[in-house]
Amino acid sequence: MSNVALNMVGPATFSTGYGIHFVNLALALSKRFEVSMTPRSALDPKLAPNPMVKAMCDAEFNYKAPTICVWFADCMQLFTGATRIGFPVFESNLLTEKQVYHITELDHLLVTSRWAEEVVEVSAQNYDLEGLLPNVSVVHEGFDPGVFQPKDVKENYMTLGWKRPYIQNIGKWEERKGHPELIKVMGELASEGFEFTFVGMWNNKFQANWREHANHYLAMHGFFQRKPGVYEKADVTIVLPDSMETSHDLANLMSICDFGVYPYKSEGWCLPLLETMACAKPVIATNYSAPTEYLIDAAGILLPARAFEQIYDNVFFRDAIGEWAKISHDDLKNAMIRMIQMGEAERFAMGAVAAERASHFTWDDSADKVIKCLGENAFI
Repeated sequence: MSNVALNMVGPATFSTGYGIHFVNLALALSKRFEVSMTPRSALDPKLAPNPMVKAMCDAEFNYKAPTICVWFADCMQLFTGATRIGFPVFESNLLTEKQVYHITELDHLLVTSRWAEEVVEVSAQNYDLEGLLPNVSVVHEGFDPGVFQPKDVKENYMTLGWKRPYIQNIGKWEERKGHPELIKVMGELASEGFEFTFVGMWNNKFQANWREHANHYLAMHGFFQRKPGVYEKADVTIVLPDSMETSHDLANLMSICDFGVYPYKSEGWCLPLLETMACAKPVIATNYSAPTEYLIDAAGILLPARAFEQIYDNVFFRDAIGEWAKISHDDLKNAMIRMIQMGEAERFAMGAVAAERASHFTWDDSADKVIKCLGENAFI
């Protein structure tokens, strides 16, 4: 008889947002009781040496235990278990009929924000399926406080020639994340005499030509490539590295930068923003979709979702419906000017508030929320 109290099905990798969420949530839950892990594909070699991950992968699937599946909303038929719990992510304010039908087949649905909970309810009403919805619970995103924390990071070879303030944006190149709008604003700021260094961790494993797209927008707004991955216009430097080796490297980058900027049109997880806050750095971010779960005014500058536009992205959202926020050029530009001109003391105070706010959203907190939502008896 298996002692496994919970099965987890999902992408066992740290190279995607889905994978980071799945693995860290599974690790946090495995501190409470025995968990079996069924990777959707081959186990990430970087995770193989982890004894806790190995133990979960070796544990026998218990068909009498509940199963949590972290995957797409329209793929919720691809797992089994005594209780089927889906944990999808989405960025549209309206789900497709197929997505809603898949959700109605679940025993319980977990979502990362109250915004997502409302999207599910509105979508079900749109297709007259509200009576078939399972119980829906909000379980927020988490971060690793052992990695992402306030700390001093010394200048290094990477920062030679950089000009303060240092600004960062973490997340694969994607129209949805507001990267083209961000480049346009930075080009205007360079023309107006502002000085700063921007680091974009935009490597996209799902879009091999992402740099070509970025280069197109950079050239359009007057930046020239001084050397591979480094672009300049007047006193503004943009650095686009290929990747970071470890999460500790990423945390060091967040810590050495003065603030983060995340002008999302819509976001389902928003892990880098939360990790930036955990490193005690203020943020500029769109106050819409999943980030609203932990954003507060005193932790940075929030961009209001003043208008919406039809979803369009030829790469990742070919079959999507609904709308997402339209980035206000003036709001983003004014926020960046304000943060650039802000004194260090004020930015430090904002960062302290951001770190305190983030401290309530660890992976252990997420695991506690799962247990509370489903009930202790579900795992016995």
